[in-house]
Amino acid sequence: MPLGDEPVSFTTMVRGREIRYDRDAINAYLGRLFTLPHGEELCAFQKQLSRGNWDIPLMTRTLLRRNGGFEYSAAQNPLRVLRDEMATFTQLLLLLVLHNIQPCSHT
Repeated sequence: MPLGDEPVSFTTMVRGREIRYDRDAINAYLGRLFTLPHGEELCAFQKQLSRGNWDIPLMTRTLLRRNGGFEYSAAQNPLRVLRDEMATFTQLLLLLVLHNIQPCSHT
């Protein structure tokens, strides 16, 4: 783990060998070069994520049941939503993602 302002190294040790997982190493492993559109560094999702300016009222209206809401951290940042407060479609979408798209097993 980097300390303070140290840059992230993008390397790890596996069975005594150093493994790189930076952009160039991944591109070399996949055998193709990934290039971003001219002048862009991040995709639209990453830009939104890095800015951190999510439209919380819109997300609440769209994804949650009436009178449902986010739980907030001590710094008043949205932290999580309980499943009971999610709309039925949102619960189904969450289950689809957790069980099929983002598996937690390596088998």
